[in-house]
Amino acid sequence: MREQIVERFCREDVRDLSLTQAFYKLLDENKEYWCSLSTLYRLFRARGLNARRAPTRKARLRSRPTAYSAEKPNEVWTWDITYLRSSTYTGRFYYAYVIVDVYSRMVVSAGECQMIFRRNCS
Repeated sequence: MREQIVERFCREDVRDLSLTQAFYKLLDENKEYWCSLSTLYRLFRARGLNARRAPTRKARLRSRPTAYSAEKPNEVWTWDITYLRSSTYTGRFYYAYVIVDVYSRMVVSAGECQMIFRRNCS
């Protein structure tokens, strides 16, 4: 079966295409499904045939967010800003913000505005 797969993908009608292009061309036009695309690459690589695949991106290292803890109220606050559409006017948007005390989880401040300035967030 493996030899048949390699022979099929080496025929003239798909010889000049990349393995991915040949795979989808046979699948779309002829309704031929031989194996998965990853298996196809594996077969060609095992036989030393040209089976270059685009390099995958390395996963970005993401640092965990800093966990803050509070021993009493008003030691640590957290905040969030949300972008909201107006329900009455088309094309109008608002920013809703909330500041919450981490210890008690009480809302310290909340509001909405049409524009956010640096002095509002400091």
